[in-house]
Amino acid sequence: MFAAFPSLTIIDERVRVSADERRAALQQLCNSLGRVVPDWWNSGWLNARFLARHLGGKIASANGWTRMAAELPIGHDGAVKIADGVELQLRGQIDLVLAQNDSADFAGQKIWIVDYKTGSTKELKSSDLHDSLVKGTALQLGLYSLAMRELGAAEVSVSILSLAVKNVGPQLSVVDLAPHTNVFADLAEMQRTGVFGMKGEIRPAFGYSAPYPLATLQIDNDILEDKWGLTHPALVLEKEEWETW
Repeated sequence: MFAAFPSLTIIDERVRVSADERRAALQQLCNSLGRVVPDWWNSGWLNARFLARHLGGKIASANGWTRMAAELPIGHDGAVKIADGVELQLRGQIDLVLAQNDSADFAGQKIWIVDYKTGSTKELKSSDLHDSLVKGTALQLGLYSLAMRELGAAEVSVSILSLAVKNVGPQLSVVDLAPHTNVFADLAEMQRTGVFGMKGEIRPAFGYSAPYPLATLQIDNDILEDKWGLTHPALVLEKEEWETW
């Protein structure tokens, strides 16, 4: 399941080779069609290559983790237990899982889950965890850590890794999720009933200009917010959006 954690040199080489192979494949395709690789694609490719090398360098600086598994499927064996009587159907793929020994499974393991972000997402903080879960910033990692705990891991930590993150190391523990079980319980109820509710303005997929259906009445956003809070009290932000700017 786990492979040896590679050195910085090996990580950088693998990133460069993979990126260069992708560009060569596109170049070959364009040549066969008598086309030129667009400048915008080359620009995006250079940015992606730089970002991947930068994040690779960051994760290579992590100390104390000797084993790793990349793109690890999770949740394919059934529902994930969140708490007594609360289960969620979960299926996903974890960017990176780090461990400290080469066990055949996760039982008794100390696990660190890392999620790569290409934007400027900041590191996770326990003080903002409720709102991070509600907004979705920490929700995926929270679910993955709970799933890993169900697989028998002794300790589970999670982190976001992006250009904005300065210190590379575990940011939150699965223990930090204990006070927020109601968030996951609300999500489990949505999944069980298929009733999700609506929050926010009604608009078409690509803008505000298209006409609304005749049967649609505009409702003040404050009313929608209040109704959302009554329906899903655990999914209400603790801080207003302007307080986090």
